[in-house]
Amino acid sequence: WSLKTFWMAKIGEGLFLFYSLLLCPPAGTCGSAIMGRIVGGTDAQDGQWPWQVSLNFQSGHVCGGSLISPQWVITAAHCFPPENPITDYEVTLGAFQLSSPTADIKVVGVEQVIKNPSYTDEGSGGDLALVKLKESVTYTRTIRPICLPSASVSFPNAHGDGSPVSLPSPKTLQQLEVPVIGLETCRCLYKINANPADSHVIQDDMMCAGYAEGKKDACQGDSGGPLSCRVGNAWLLAGVVSWGDACGSPKRPGVYTRTSAHTAWIKQIIPAVEMSDRGSGAGL
Repeated sequence: WSLKTFWMAKIGEGLFLFYSLLLCPPAGTCGSAIMGRIVGGTDAQDGQWPWQVSLNFQSGHVCGGSLISPQWVITAAHCFPPENPITDYEVTLGAFQLSSPTADIKVVGVEQVIKNPSYTDEGSGGDLALVKLKESVTYTRTIRPICLPSASVSFPNAHGDGSPVSLPSPKTLQQLEVPVIGLETCRCLYKINANPADSHVIQDDMMCAGYAEGKKDACQGDSGGPLSCRVGNAWLLAGVVSWGDACGSPKRPGVYTRTSAHTAWIKQIIPAVEMSDRGSGAGL
């Protein structure tokens, strides 16, 4: 999909049990959710991924993102090209069908965007941006934050959320489950039949997820969206959708910015944000 935009979620073909909580989790708990065209994905349910947001530019969806506190969203830095005025952005929270909004969605303007200092251009490391909303939001059944992992947490499996802009109406949030691919393995895959003119490099702060045979992946409209991993009773933000080579192509897994590599920077900007060090190596 070559560094385009996204609203994302991944869950999928393996045995994965959905269930419903009878009560909403405590208001201060991050990573809690009511459980019940990404490529090869399935429709999500209303409230299933309450941290998922849609980043809009001039009223049109361009990227995904994740709510991490009442007034902050994390997404990809490349979602904010220099020529786009920040005043033309807004964030939609609580939606799971972009073209069929419900009464409980909330649309908030963007006050400030802080790009990671190590980000230089599309495909570079540090492809993260922190978005400060013009007002704090109240947590509800469909609007809740995801937990951020501490620097010590690693993820063998993860789960993405997203919605390509090319989805047919009502543009329902897509989800699928994907395995995390080791960094060296991912680097080797990207060298197979590589275009000599391709300058993309898998950096140390990136992570890859997908299948060697392709078919299941993030795609256009998903950039900045979450790659989530369930640890115990909470969901942690393992990665943020960054870039890839086409959608669901063989030997070209999706590439994500690993959030645990940038916890110090995030904590410096948002001291009160919740971090979790729940078991390194925990899976879905």
